Amino acid sequence: MKTGFVLKHLFTYWFILMAILFLTSCNEPEGCNQSTNVFLRMDFYQLEAGEETSYTLPDLTVYGVTKPDSLIYDDVSNLTSINLPLSNARDQCAFVFVSENVYDTISFQYSSELTLLSIDCGFINIFNIKKIDANYTLLDSLFIRQPEIDANEEENVKLYF
Repeated sequence: MKTGFVLKHLFTYWFILMAILFLTSCNEPEGCNQSTNVFLRMDFYQLEAGEETSYTLPDLTVYGVTKPDSLIYDDVSNLTSINLPLSNARDQCAFVFVSENVYDTISFQYSSELTLLSIDCGFINIFNIKKIDANYTLLDSLFIRQPEIDANEEENVKLYF
């Protein structure tokens, strides 16, 4: 009689354990809820009487120096900031800025490091700005505010017009 009782309860416990395992195995993975886009963010400013204020460009076209047919921004109006992609394969790149038929070229030298963001999101390149050069025909000056470029969408460079 005890053997039947133990087997009956053993089957019940086994059934409950299998139900729990089945239900927990059917959960959807959480997925990646973090941004994996890494862009160089530049905000526009002007200095008026020694005070820094946000600046709006009336129009702006931006393209890579080696790819003039690949426009990143095509005659866009009323911009106060832009996001630019950096090359994962190189440690430098340059962009041409055009506003009101005035051209300026800004060159970036940087390092990159492949970093695991998370298991769900995978790897991203984190860049570190080493040097920036410009022609200063359109720009007045620039300032590297945050040299590390990651997926946090923080301002990296201040451009003064």
